[in-house]
Amino acid sequence: MKRENPASTRRLFFLLSVFVLVFFLPACFKLGGEPSIDAEFTLTREISLMGISEFAFSVDVTGVKDAAVVEFDNGMPSVALSGGKAESRFFANIGTGEVTLVVRDSKNVELLKKTVTLEETKSTFDLAAMEDKTGIYVLIDGDLIFYSLECLENMTFAEKVELLIEVILVNDSYVVIQSGEDAWIWDFETYPNNPKYDLTQDTLDTLGLPNYALAICEGGFFNILNGKSLYLLVVDVDPEEGGEVEVDPDQILYEEGTEVSLTSEPAEGWLFEQWTGDATGSDARIVITMDSNKTTTANFKLERYSVTFFVSDSEGSVEGALVRLDGKEKETDPEGSAEFEQVSPGSKDYMITKLGYEDLAGNVIVDSDKTVDIVLAYKTYELTTLVFGEGSITRSIEKERYNHGEIVELTAIPEDGWSFCGWTGDLEGSLNPTQITMDNDKTVTANFVEHQYFVEVYASPENGGAVSGGGAYGFGEEAVLTAEASECHMFSGWYENGQLVSEDQEYRFDVFNDRVIEARFVASVLSKDFKFILESAFFGCKYEVRLELDPAITKVRFIYPDIDPALQTPIPEETVPDENGIVDLSVFWTNREAQ
Repeated sequence: MKRENPASTRRLFFLLSVFVLVFFLPACFKLGGEPSIDAEFTLTREISLMGISEFAFSVDVTGVKDAAVVEFDNGMPSVALSGGKAESRFFANIGTGEVTLVVRDSKNVELLKKTVTLEETKSTFDLAAMEDKTGIYVLIDGDLIFYSLECLENMTFAEKVELLIEVILVNDSYVVIQSGEDAWIWDFETYPNNPKYDLTQDTLDTLGLPNYALAICEGGFFNILNGKSLYLLVVDVDPEEGGEVEVDPDQILYEEGTEVSLTSEPAEGWLFEQWTGDATGSDARIVITMDSNKTTTANFKLERYSVTFFVSDSEGSVEGALVRLDGKEKETDPEGSAEFEQVSPGSKDYMITKLGYEDLAGNVIVDSDKTVDIVLAYKTYELTTLVFGEGSITRSIEKERYNHGEIVELTAIPEDGWSFCGWTGDLEGSLNPTQITMDNDKTVTANFVEHQYFVEVYASPENGGAVSGGGAYGFGEEAVLTAEASECHMFSGWYENGQLVSEDQEYRFDVFNDRVIEARFVASVLSKDFKFILESAFFGCKYEVRLELDPAITKVRFIYPDIDPALQTPIPEETVPDENGIVDLSVFWTNREAQ
Protein backbone atom coordinates (compact mmCIF):
# COMPACT_ATOMS: atom_id res chain seq x y z
CA MET A 1 0.00 0.00 0.00
CA LYS A 2 1.36 3.37 -1.05
CA ARG A 3 1.36 6.26 1.52
CA GLU A 4 0.12 9.67 0.32
CA ASN A 5 2.28 12.77 0.64
CA PRO A 6 0.87 14.83 3.60
CA ALA A 7 1.65 18.16 1.96
CA SER A 8 -0.24 17.22 -1.16
CA THR A 9 -3.20 16.18 0.95
CA ARG A 10 -3.41 19.60 2.64
CA ARG A 11 -3.30 21.43 -0.70
CA LEU A 12 -6.11 19.28 -2.04
CA PHE A 13 -8.28 19.94 1.04
CA PHE A 14 -7.78 23.73 0.67
CA LEU A 15 -8.83 23.70 -2.97
CA LEU A 16 -11.91 21.66 -2.19
CA SER A 17 -12.84 24.09 0.58
CA VAL A 18 -12.55 27.06 -1.74
CA PHE A 19 -14.69 25.30 -4.31
CA VAL A 20 -17.41 24.49 -1.81
CA LEU A 21 -17.44 28.07 -0.47
CA VAL A 22 -17.65 29.54 -3.94
CA PHE A 23 -20.28 27.04 -4.94
CA PHE A 24 -22.55 27.57 -1.95
CA LEU A 25 -22.10 31.34 -1.21
CA PRO A 26 -24.84 32.50 -3.62
CA ALA A 27 -27.24 30.24 -1.84
CA CYS A 28 -27.12 32.56 1.22
CA PHE A 29 -29.01 35.18 -0.81
CA LYS A 30 -31.35 32.87 -2.52
CA LEU A 31 -32.88 31.08 0.39
CA GLY A 32 -36.58 31.22 -0.22
CA GLY A 33 -36.26 32.98 -3.60
CA GLU A 34 -34.69 36.08 -5.11
CA PRO A 35 -33.65 38.83 -2.60
CA SER A 36 -36.17 41.66 -2.65
CA ILE A 37 -37.54 44.69 -0.74
CA ASP A 38 -41.29 45.17 -0.89
CA ALA A 39 -41.93 48.64 0.58
CA GLU A 40 -45.16 50.68 0.67
CA PHE A 41 -45.54 54.37 1.58
CA THR A 42 -49.15 55.53 2.01
CA LEU A 43 -49.64 59.28 2.48
CA THR A 44 -51.76 59.83 5.61
CA ARG A 45 -51.54 63.56 6.05
CA GLU A 46 -49.55 66.69 5.56
CA ILE A 47 -48.30 68.42 8.70
CA SER A 48 -48.04 71.60 6.72
CA LEU A 49 -46.96 73.95 9.55
CA MET A 50 -43.90 71.66 9.97
CA GLY A 51 -43.40 71.21 6.21
CA ILE A 52 -43.61 67.45 6.68
CA SER A 53 -45.64 64.70 5.02
CA GLU A 54 -46.63 61.72 7.12
CA PHE A 55 -46.83 58.25 5.53
CA ALA A 56 -47.85 54.85 6.77
CA PHE A 57 -44.83 52.74 5.99
CA SER A 58 -44.60 48.94 5.68
CA VAL A 59 -41.77 46.77 4.39
CA ASP A 60 -41.22 43.08 3.68
CA VAL A 61 -37.63 41.96 2.99
CA THR A 62 -37.26 38.48 1.46
CA GLY A 63 -34.55 36.34 0.00
CA VAL A 64 -31.89 37.34 2.56
CA LYS A 65 -30.86 36.06 5.95
CA ASP A 66 -30.42 38.17 9.13
CA ALA A 67 -32.14 41.30 7.83
CA ALA A 68 -32.06 43.52 10.90
CA VAL A 69 -32.87 47.14 10.01
CA VAL A 70 -34.05 49.39 7.22
CA GLU A 71 -32.30 52.73 6.83
CA PHE A 72 -33.58 55.79 4.90
CA ASP A 73 -31.52 58.34 3.06
CA ASN A 74 -33.65 61.33 4.10
CA GLY A 75 -32.58 61.37 7.76
CA MET A 76 -35.44 59.30 9.17
CA PRO A 77 -34.38 57.01 11.99
CA SER A 78 -33.86 53.40 10.97
CA VAL A 79 -36.65 50.87 11.50
CA ALA A 80 -35.97 47.50 13.10
CA LEU A 81 -37.10 44.41 11.20
CA SER A 82 -38.69 41.38 12.70
CA GLY A 83 -38.73 38.39 10.37
CA GLY A 84 -37.84 40.81 7.60
CA LYS A 85 -40.97 42.86 8.18
CA ALA A 86 -41.79 46.19 9.85
CA GLU A 87 -44.52 48.84 10.00
CA SER A 88 -44.13 52.39 11.23
CA ARG A 89 -44.74 56.02 10.56
CA PHE A 90 -42.58 57.65 8.00
CA PHE A 91 -41.91 61.34 7.67
CA ALA A 92 -40.51 63.27 4.76
CA ASN A 93 -40.26 66.88 3.79
CA ILE A 94 -43.26 67.99 1.76
CA GLY A 95 -42.34 67.70 -1.91
CA THR A 96 -39.87 64.81 -1.45
CA GLY A 97 -40.22 62.59 -4.58
CA GLU A 98 -38.35 59.45 -3.61
CA VAL A 99 -36.50 57.75 -0.83
CA THR A 100 -33.78 55.10 -0.86
CA LEU A 101 -34.00 52.15 1.54
CA VAL A 102 -30.95 50.17 2.69
CA VAL A 103 -31.34 46.82 4.47
CA ARG A 104 -28.54 45.84 6.85
CA ASP A 105 -27.88 42.76 8.92
CA SER A 106 -27.14 42.67 12.62
CA LYS A 107 -23.46 43.28 11.86
CA ASN A 108 -24.32 46.42 9.91
CA VAL A 109 -23.46 44.78 6.58
CA GLU A 110 -25.50 46.12 3.69
CA LEU A 111 -27.67 43.39 2.22
CA LEU A 112 -30.10 45.15 -0.13
CA LYS A 113 -30.85 48.65 -1.41
CA LYS A 114 -33.95 50.03 -3.14
CA THR A 115 -35.22 53.46 -4.18
CA VAL A 116 -38.96 54.04 -3.87
CA THR A 117 -40.99 56.84 -5.41
CA LEU A 118 -43.23 58.72 -2.96
CA GLU A 119 -46.64 60.17 -3.67
CA GLU A 120 -46.28 63.74 -4.78
CA THR A 121 -47.00 66.32 -2.03
CA LYS A 122 -47.20 70.05 -2.17
CA SER A 123 -47.65 72.51 0.63
CA THR A 124 -50.67 74.80 0.48
CA PHE A 125 -49.98 76.32 3.89
CA ASP A 126 -49.89 80.12 3.79
CA LEU A 127 -47.34 81.00 6.45
CA ALA A 128 -47.78 84.69 5.86
CA ALA A 129 -51.43 84.53 6.85
CA MET A 130 -50.67 82.92 10.21
CA GLU A 131 -50.50 84.92 13.44
CA ASP A 132 -48.20 84.54 16.43
CA LYS A 133 -50.22 81.88 18.30
CA THR A 134 -49.98 79.46 15.39
CA GLY A 135 -47.84 76.46 16.21
CA ILE A 136 -47.68 73.15 18.04
CA TYR A 137 -48.47 72.92 21.75
CA VAL A 138 -47.26 69.93 23.76
CA LEU A 139 -48.56 69.24 27.29
CA ILE A 140 -45.67 68.02 29.44
CA ASP A 141 -46.17 67.54 33.18
CA GLY A 142 -49.09 69.95 33.19
CA ASP A 143 -47.28 72.70 31.28
CA LEU A 144 -47.83 73.63 27.64
CA ILE A 145 -44.69 73.90 25.54
CA PHE A 146 -45.13 76.03 22.42
CA TYR A 147 -43.24 75.47 19.16
CA SER A 148 -43.87 78.48 16.93
CA LEU A 149 -43.78 78.48 13.14
CA GLU A 150 -40.49 80.36 13.22
CA CYS A 151 -39.09 77.83 15.69
CA LEU A 152 -40.15 74.92 13.45
CA GLU A 153 -38.83 76.58 10.27
CA ASN A 154 -35.38 76.88 11.82
CA MET A 155 -35.21 73.15 12.58
CA THR A 156 -33.53 70.64 10.32
CA PHE A 157 -35.57 67.72 9.07
CA ALA A 158 -33.80 65.42 11.51
CA GLU A 159 -34.62 67.76 14.38
CA LYS A 160 -38.27 67.88 13.34
CA VAL A 161 -38.48 64.10 13.14
CA GLU A 162 -36.82 63.78 16.53
CA LEU A 163 -39.32 66.33 17.93
CA LEU A 164 -42.21 64.37 16.44
CA ILE A 165 -41.08 60.97 17.62
CA GLU A 166 -39.68 61.79 21.05
CA VAL A 167 -41.91 64.70 22.10
CA ILE A 168 -45.04 65.37 20.11
CA LEU A 169 -46.23 61.82 19.51
CA VAL A 170 -45.56 60.62 23.10
CA ASN A 171 -47.42 63.47 24.80
CA ASP A 172 -50.79 65.17 24.48
CA SER A 173 -50.10 67.56 21.61
CA TYR A 174 -52.23 70.15 19.86
CA VAL A 175 -52.13 72.39 16.82
CA VAL A 176 -53.32 75.98 17.00
CA ILE A 177 -53.95 78.01 13.87
CA GLN A 178 -54.53 81.73 14.24
CA SER A 179 -55.69 83.82 11.33
CA GLY A 180 -56.54 87.37 12.13
CA GLU A 181 -58.70 87.47 15.22
CA ASP A 182 -59.80 83.86 14.84
CA ALA A 183 -57.98 80.88 16.29
CA TRP A 184 -58.72 77.15 16.33
CA ILE A 185 -57.26 74.17 18.09
CA TRP A 186 -56.87 70.53 16.93
CA ASP A 187 -55.65 67.41 18.57
CA PHE A 188 -52.33 66.77 16.84
CA GLU A 189 -53.35 63.22 15.93
CA THR A 190 -56.37 64.43 13.93
CA TYR A 191 -54.89 67.62 12.44
CA PRO A 192 -55.73 68.94 9.88
CA ASN A 193 -58.96 66.97 9.88
CA ASN A 194 -61.88 67.68 12.13
CA PRO A 195 -62.79 68.00 14.89
CA LYS A 196 -61.39 71.42 15.43
CA TYR A 197 -62.45 73.80 18.18
CA ASP A 198 -62.55 77.52 18.67
CA LEU A 199 -59.67 78.55 20.91
CA THR A 200 -61.54 79.79 24.00
CA GLN A 201 -61.21 79.44 27.75
CA ASP A 202 -64.06 76.93 27.75
CA THR A 203 -62.23 74.83 25.19
CA LEU A 204 -59.05 74.91 27.23
CA ASP A 205 -61.00 73.92 30.34
CA THR A 206 -62.66 71.05 28.45
CA LEU A 207 -59.30 69.81 27.20
CA GLY A 208 -57.76 70.28 30.65
CA LEU A 209 -55.18 72.73 29.33
CA PRO A 210 -53.75 75.84 30.98
CA ASN A 211 -54.27 79.17 29.29
CA TYR A 212 -50.56 79.87 29.07
CA ALA A 213 -47.62 78.29 27.30
CA LEU A 214 -43.85 78.46 27.28
CA ALA A 215 -42.39 79.49 23.92
CA ILE A 216 -39.53 77.03 23.83
CA CYS A 217 -37.46 78.77 21.18
CA GLU A 218 -38.25 82.41 21.85
CA GLY A 219 -38.22 81.92 25.61
CA GLY A 220 -40.85 83.22 27.97
CA PHE A 221 -44.49 82.53 28.64
CA PHE A 222 -47.53 84.02 26.91
CA ASN A 223 -51.30 83.88 27.22
CA ILE A 224 -52.67 81.49 24.61
CA LEU A 225 -55.96 83.33 24.35
CA ASN A 226 -54.82 86.91 23.93
CA GLY A 227 -51.17 86.43 23.03
CA LYS A 228 -49.90 88.71 25.77
CA SER A 229 -46.53 87.94 27.27
CA LEU A 230 -46.56 86.31 30.68
CA TYR A 231 -43.83 86.84 33.19
CA LEU A 232 -42.64 84.75 36.07
CA LEU A 233 -42.38 86.34 39.49
CA VAL A 234 -40.03 84.64 41.92
CA VAL A 235 -40.23 85.87 45.50
CA ASP A 236 -37.60 84.61 47.92
CA VAL A 237 -37.26 85.08 51.67
CA ASP A 238 -33.89 85.49 53.34
CA PRO A 239 -33.48 83.80 55.71
CA GLU A 240 -36.31 81.30 55.26
CA GLU A 241 -37.29 81.41 58.93
CA GLY A 242 -37.39 85.22 58.89
CA GLY A 243 -40.93 85.52 57.59
CA GLU A 244 -43.04 85.27 54.48
CA VAL A 245 -44.42 87.45 51.71
CA GLU A 246 -48.07 87.89 50.82
CA VAL A 247 -48.39 88.14 47.05
CA ASP A 248 -51.57 89.70 45.63
CA PRO A 249 -52.67 88.46 43.19
CA ASP A 250 -50.88 85.19 43.91
CA GLN A 251 -50.22 83.54 40.52
CA ILE A 252 -47.51 81.61 38.81
CA LEU A 253 -47.45 83.86 35.76
CA TYR A 254 -48.56 87.42 35.23
CA GLU A 255 -49.65 89.17 32.08
CA GLU A 256 -47.52 92.05 31.00
CA GLY A 257 -48.52 95.22 32.85
CA THR A 258 -50.07 93.42 35.83
CA GLU A 259 -49.47 95.20 39.11
CA VAL A 260 -48.53 92.84 41.93
CA SER A 261 -48.59 93.78 45.59
CA LEU A 262 -45.87 92.31 47.80
CA THR A 263 -46.32 92.58 51.57
CA SER A 264 -43.60 91.38 53.92
CA GLU A 265 -44.80 89.54 57.02
CA PRO A 266 -42.00 88.96 59.54
CA ALA A 267 -42.08 85.86 61.71
CA GLU A 268 -42.16 86.28 65.45
CA GLY A 269 -38.84 87.69 66.62
CA TRP A 270 -37.91 89.05 63.17
CA LEU A 271 -38.12 92.41 61.41
CA PHE A 272 -38.41 93.23 57.73
CA GLU A 273 -35.26 94.96 56.53
CA GLN A 274 -35.47 95.60 52.77
CA TRP A 275 -36.30 94.31 49.28
CA THR A 276 -33.46 93.34 46.98
CA GLY A 277 -33.31 92.12 43.40
CA ASP A 278 -35.70 93.48 40.78
CA ALA A 279 -37.59 95.34 43.51
CA THR A 280 -35.87 97.48 46.10
CA GLY A 281 -36.80 99.60 49.06
CA SER A 282 -37.53 99.23 52.75
CA ASP A 283 -41.31 99.70 52.76
CA ALA A 284 -43.09 96.64 54.10
CA ARG A 285 -45.49 96.76 51.12
CA ILE A 286 -44.50 97.50 47.55
CA VAL A 287 -46.21 97.23 44.16
CA ILE A 288 -44.30 96.03 41.12
CA THR A 289 -45.39 96.12 37.46
CA MET A 290 -44.74 92.91 35.57
CA ASP A 291 -42.93 93.88 32.37
CA SER A 292 -40.35 91.09 32.50
CA ASN A 293 -39.46 88.06 34.56
CA LYS A 294 -38.68 89.33 38.02
CA THR A 295 -36.96 87.97 41.09
CA THR A 296 -37.04 89.81 44.36
CA THR A 297 -36.03 88.87 47.88
CA ALA A 298 -37.62 89.97 51.12
CA ASN A 299 -34.76 90.33 53.56
CA PHE A 300 -35.52 89.90 57.24
CA LYS A 301 -33.34 90.42 60.25
CA LEU A 302 -33.68 89.25 63.78
CA GLU A 303 -35.86 91.60 65.77
CA ARG A 304 -33.30 93.37 67.89
CA TYR A 305 -33.46 96.63 69.79
CA SER A 306 -31.29 98.79 71.98
CA VAL A 307 -32.09 99.29 75.64
CA THR A 308 -30.38 102.23 77.35
CA PHE A 309 -30.31 102.66 81.13
CA PHE A 310 -29.74 106.02 82.82
CA VAL A 311 -28.85 105.50 86.48
CA SER A 312 -28.90 108.31 89.04
CA ASP A 313 -29.41 108.97 92.73
CA SER A 314 -30.69 111.96 94.66
CA GLU A 315 -27.53 113.85 93.80
CA GLY A 316 -27.17 113.07 90.09
CA SER A 317 -25.67 110.49 87.71
CA VAL A 318 -24.20 107.32 89.16
CA GLU A 319 -21.05 106.00 87.52
CA GLY A 320 -19.97 102.38 87.85
CA ALA A 321 -23.38 100.91 88.59
CA LEU A 322 -23.56 97.32 87.33
CA VAL A 323 -26.54 96.73 85.03
CA ARG A 324 -27.57 93.16 84.17
CA LEU A 325 -29.97 92.56 81.26
CA ASP A 326 -30.70 89.47 79.22
CA GLY A 327 -27.59 87.61 80.42
CA LYS A 328 -25.24 90.54 79.81
CA GLU A 329 -23.58 93.01 82.18
CA LYS A 330 -22.45 96.59 81.69
CA GLU A 331 -21.27 99.39 83.98
CA THR A 332 -22.63 102.89 83.71
CA ASP A 333 -20.35 105.56 82.32
CA PRO A 334 -19.73 108.96 83.97
CA GLU A 335 -23.12 110.12 82.66
CA GLY A 336 -24.78 107.15 84.34
CA SER A 337 -25.54 105.49 80.99
CA ALA A 338 -25.30 101.81 80.01
CA GLU A 339 -26.51 100.76 76.54
CA PHE A 340 -27.38 97.23 75.46
CA GLU A 341 -27.61 96.54 71.72
CA GLN A 342 -29.10 93.65 69.77
CA VAL A 343 -31.59 92.81 72.49
CA SER A 344 -34.23 90.30 71.43
CA PRO A 345 -37.87 91.29 71.94
CA GLY A 346 -39.91 90.19 74.91
CA SER A 347 -40.20 90.71 78.61
CA LYS A 348 -36.72 91.20 80.09
CA ASP A 349 -35.76 91.29 83.75
CA TYR A 350 -32.98 93.62 84.81
CA MET A 351 -30.97 94.18 87.99
CA ILE A 352 -29.03 97.29 89.02
CA THR A 353 -26.38 96.96 91.72
CA LYS A 354 -23.89 99.40 93.17
CA LEU A 355 -22.00 99.33 96.42
CA GLY A 356 -23.74 101.57 98.91
CA TYR A 357 -27.10 101.44 97.13
CA GLU A 358 -30.09 99.22 97.45
CA ASP A 359 -30.29 96.65 94.64
CA LEU A 360 -33.01 97.53 92.18
CA ALA A 361 -34.75 94.88 90.07
CA GLY A 362 -37.29 95.49 87.35
CA ASN A 363 -38.70 94.44 84.01
CA VAL A 364 -38.82 96.09 80.61
CA ILE A 365 -40.96 95.06 77.64
CA VAL A 366 -38.63 95.18 74.64
CA ASP A 367 -40.72 95.87 71.54
CA SER A 368 -38.79 98.89 70.30
CA ASP A 369 -35.68 100.85 71.28
CA LYS A 370 -36.12 101.61 74.97
CA THR A 371 -34.78 104.05 77.54
CA VAL A 372 -35.04 103.10 81.21
CA ASP A 373 -34.49 105.73 83.91
CA ILE A 374 -33.30 104.32 87.23
CA VAL A 375 -33.04 106.21 90.51
CA LEU A 376 -31.05 104.31 93.10
CA ALA A 377 -31.70 104.69 96.80
CA TYR A 378 -28.81 104.76 99.20
CA LYS A 379 -28.49 101.61 101.20
CA THR A 380 -29.09 102.35 104.89
CA TYR A 381 -28.07 100.37 107.92
CA GLU A 382 -29.07 100.05 111.53
CA LEU A 383 -26.51 100.63 114.27
CA THR A 384 -27.29 98.78 117.48
CA THR A 385 -25.29 99.70 120.60
CA LEU A 386 -25.27 97.53 123.69
CA VAL A 387 -23.71 97.98 127.13
CA PHE A 388 -22.22 95.27 129.27
CA GLY A 389 -21.73 96.55 132.79
CA GLU A 390 -22.66 99.98 133.99
CA GLY A 391 -22.23 102.78 131.52
CA SER A 392 -23.60 104.30 128.33
CA ILE A 393 -22.69 105.08 124.69
CA THR A 394 -23.12 108.36 122.86
CA ARG A 395 -23.08 108.81 119.06
CA SER A 396 -21.84 111.76 117.05
CA ILE A 397 -24.87 111.33 114.74
CA GLU A 398 -28.11 110.19 116.29
CA LYS A 399 -30.59 108.61 113.86
CA GLU A 400 -32.36 105.33 113.25
CA ARG A 401 -30.55 104.37 110.02
CA TYR A 402 -27.29 105.46 108.43
CA ASN A 403 -26.31 105.77 104.77
CA HIS A 404 -23.71 103.46 103.32
CA GLY A 405 -20.23 104.73 104.13
CA GLU A 406 -21.38 107.14 106.79
CA ILE A 407 -18.92 107.47 109.70
CA VAL A 408 -20.25 107.55 113.25
CA GLU A 409 -18.14 108.40 116.32
CA LEU A 410 -18.94 106.38 119.45
CA THR A 411 -18.01 107.34 122.99
CA ALA A 412 -18.25 104.95 125.94
CA ILE A 413 -19.11 106.66 129.26
CA PRO A 414 -18.73 104.50 132.40
CA GLU A 415 -20.91 104.99 135.47
CA ASP A 416 -19.28 105.85 138.81
CA GLY A 417 -17.28 102.92 140.05
CA TRP A 418 -16.98 101.44 136.58
CA SER A 419 -14.29 101.58 133.92
CA PHE A 420 -14.54 101.10 130.11
CA CYS A 421 -12.51 98.07 129.09
CA GLY A 422 -13.15 97.73 125.31
CA TRP A 423 -15.47 97.29 122.32
CA THR A 424 -16.80 93.98 121.04
CA GLY A 425 -19.08 92.92 118.18
CA ASP A 426 -18.59 94.78 114.87
CA LEU A 427 -16.07 97.08 116.55
CA GLU A 428 -12.95 95.92 118.37
CA GLY A 429 -10.29 97.58 120.44
CA SER A 430 -10.31 99.88 123.41
CA LEU A 431 -9.91 103.25 121.72
CA ASN A 432 -12.43 105.63 123.23
CA PRO A 433 -13.93 107.54 121.53
CA THR A 434 -13.67 105.64 118.25
CA GLN A 435 -15.27 105.63 114.79
CA ILE A 436 -17.26 103.07 112.87
CA THR A 437 -18.03 103.09 109.10
CA MET A 438 -21.55 102.02 108.23
CA ASP A 439 -21.41 99.52 105.38
CA ASN A 440 -23.79 96.98 106.87
CA ASP A 441 -26.12 96.55 109.81
CA LYS A 442 -23.82 96.63 112.84
CA THR A 443 -23.96 95.82 116.50
CA VAL A 444 -21.40 97.26 118.95
CA THR A 445 -21.06 96.47 122.65
CA ALA A 446 -19.27 98.75 125.13
CA ASN A 447 -17.89 96.66 127.96
CA PHE A 448 -17.48 98.17 131.42
CA VAL A 449 -15.86 96.61 134.47
CA GLU A 450 -16.74 97.52 138.02
CA HIS A 451 -14.11 99.10 140.33
CA GLN A 452 -13.00 96.60 143.01
CA TYR A 453 -12.36 97.72 146.67
CA PHE A 454 -10.94 95.62 149.51
CA VAL A 455 -12.40 95.67 152.99
CA GLU A 456 -9.89 94.25 155.51
CA VAL A 457 -11.36 93.05 158.84
CA TYR A 458 -9.41 91.79 161.86
CA ALA A 459 -10.07 90.96 165.55
CA SER A 460 -8.20 92.66 168.37
CA PRO A 461 -7.02 90.81 170.32
CA GLU A 462 -6.91 87.86 167.94
CA ASN A 463 -8.25 85.50 170.62
CA GLY A 464 -10.96 87.92 171.50
CA GLY A 465 -13.38 86.69 168.85
CA ALA A 466 -14.05 85.92 165.25
CA VAL A 467 -14.91 88.38 162.47
CA SER A 468 -16.36 87.91 158.96
CA GLY A 469 -17.41 90.01 155.94
CA GLY A 470 -14.03 91.19 154.79
CA GLY A 471 -12.96 90.94 151.16
CA ALA A 472 -13.37 92.58 147.71
CA TYR A 473 -16.44 94.70 146.92
CA GLY A 474 -17.64 96.57 143.90
CA PHE A 475 -18.26 100.27 143.94
CA GLY A 476 -21.24 101.02 146.17
CA GLU A 477 -21.72 97.39 147.06
CA GLU A 478 -22.94 96.81 150.64
CA ALA A 479 -20.50 95.15 153.01
CA VAL A 480 -21.80 93.25 156.05
CA LEU A 481 -19.29 92.69 158.86
CA THR A 482 -20.04 90.45 161.82
CA ALA A 483 -18.16 89.98 165.13
CA GLU A 484 -18.47 86.94 167.40
CA ALA A 485 -16.75 87.16 170.80
CA SER A 486 -14.70 84.23 172.09
CA GLU A 487 -15.28 82.57 175.47
CA CYS A 488 -14.76 84.96 178.31
CA HIS A 489 -14.68 87.91 175.88
CA MET A 490 -17.16 90.43 174.66
CA PHE A 491 -17.37 92.65 171.57
CA SER A 492 -16.74 96.32 172.24
CA GLY A 493 -17.06 97.92 168.77
CA TRP A 494 -15.81 98.48 165.20
CA TYR A 495 -12.91 100.90 164.78
CA GLU A 496 -11.33 102.49 161.73
CA ASN A 497 -8.20 104.49 162.06
CA GLY A 498 -8.64 104.32 165.84
CA GLN A 499 -12.13 105.82 165.61
CA LEU A 500 -15.23 103.97 166.70
CA VAL A 501 -17.51 103.59 163.70
CA SER A 502 -20.08 101.15 165.10
CA GLU A 503 -20.91 99.31 168.29
CA ASP A 504 -23.21 96.82 166.56
CA GLN A 505 -21.94 93.32 166.20
CA GLU A 506 -23.25 93.43 162.59
CA TYR A 507 -21.87 96.43 160.78
CA ARG A 508 -23.35 97.37 157.37
CA PHE A 509 -21.99 100.01 154.99
CA ASP A 510 -21.61 100.77 151.20
CA VAL A 511 -18.13 100.34 149.82
CA PHE A 512 -16.69 103.22 147.85
CA ASN A 513 -13.00 102.72 148.66
CA ASP A 514 -10.57 100.42 150.38
CA ARG A 515 -11.09 100.17 154.16
CA VAL A 516 -9.40 98.52 157.15
CA ILE A 517 -11.83 97.78 160.02
CA GLU A 518 -10.84 96.60 163.53
CA ALA A 519 -13.20 94.50 165.66
CA ARG A 520 -12.26 95.09 169.30
CA PHE A 521 -12.93 92.54 171.99
CA VAL A 522 -12.40 92.85 175.78
CA ALA A 523 -12.13 90.13 178.41
CA SER A 524 -15.51 89.68 180.18
CA VAL A 525 -14.24 87.34 182.97
CA LEU A 526 -11.25 88.76 184.71
CA SER A 527 -10.96 85.72 186.96
CA LYS A 528 -12.97 82.64 187.85
CA ASP A 529 -12.83 80.06 190.60
CA PHE A 530 -15.02 76.91 190.83
CA LYS A 531 -14.30 75.06 194.14
CA PHE A 532 -15.72 71.52 194.43
CA ILE A 533 -17.48 70.87 197.72
CA LEU A 534 -19.33 67.59 197.44
CA GLU A 535 -21.19 65.21 195.21
CA SER A 536 -24.78 64.25 195.92
CA ALA A 537 -26.60 61.37 194.30
CA PHE A 538 -29.74 63.46 194.07
CA PHE A 539 -28.43 67.01 193.45
CA GLY A 540 -25.20 66.32 191.58
CA CYS A 541 -22.00 68.23 192.27
CA LYS A 542 -21.78 71.22 194.58
CA TYR A 543 -19.33 74.07 193.99
CA GLU A 544 -18.37 77.35 195.60
CA VAL A 545 -17.97 79.96 192.85
CA ARG A 546 -16.22 83.33 192.76
CA LEU A 547 -16.17 85.38 189.54
CA GLU A 548 -14.46 88.72 188.86
CA LEU A 549 -16.15 90.28 185.83
CA ASP A 550 -15.96 93.41 183.73
CA PRO A 551 -18.09 95.97 185.61
CA ALA A 552 -20.08 96.45 182.43
CA ILE A 553 -21.59 93.01 182.88
CA THR A 554 -24.92 93.19 184.62
CA LYS A 555 -26.05 89.59 184.47
CA VAL A 556 -24.47 86.16 184.32
CA ARG A 557 -26.25 83.12 183.01
CA PHE A 558 -24.97 79.58 183.40
CA ILE A 559 -25.71 76.93 180.77
CA TYR A 560 -24.39 73.59 179.71
CA PRO A 561 -22.68 73.85 176.36
CA ASP A 562 -24.16 70.61 175.12
CA ILE A 563 -27.60 70.69 176.80
CA ASP A 564 -30.59 72.69 175.68
CA PRO A 565 -31.26 75.29 178.44
CA ALA A 566 -34.95 74.57 178.08
CA LEU A 567 -34.27 71.07 179.30
CA GLN A 568 -31.65 71.56 181.99
CA THR A 569 -29.50 74.30 183.46
CA PRO A 570 -27.13 74.59 186.43
CA ILE A 571 -28.53 75.88 189.74
CA PRO A 572 -28.72 78.78 189.94
CA GLU A 573 -29.26 79.49 186.23
CA GLU A 574 -28.59 83.25 186.58
CA THR A 575 -26.95 85.68 188.96
CA VAL A 576 -26.25 89.41 189.14
CA PRO A 577 -22.72 90.76 189.74
CA ASP A 578 -22.28 93.52 192.31
CA GLU A 579 -21.31 96.98 191.25
CA ASN A 580 -17.71 95.94 191.08
CA GLY A 581 -18.44 92.99 188.86
CA ILE A 582 -17.98 90.40 191.65
CA VAL A 583 -20.05 87.19 191.82
CA ASP A 584 -19.80 85.03 195.00
CA LEU A 585 -21.89 81.82 195.07
CA SER A 586 -21.62 79.51 198.11
CA VAL A 587 -23.81 76.89 196.49
CA PHE A 588 -23.65 76.03 192.80
CA TRP A 589 -25.04 72.73 191.67
CA THR A 590 -24.28 70.96 188.38
CA ASN A 591 -25.03 67.53 187.14
CA ARG A 592 -22.40 65.00 187.70
CA GLU A 593 -21.41 64.82 184.01
CA ALA A 594 -20.72 68.54 183.70
CA GLN A 595 -17.13 69.42 183.07
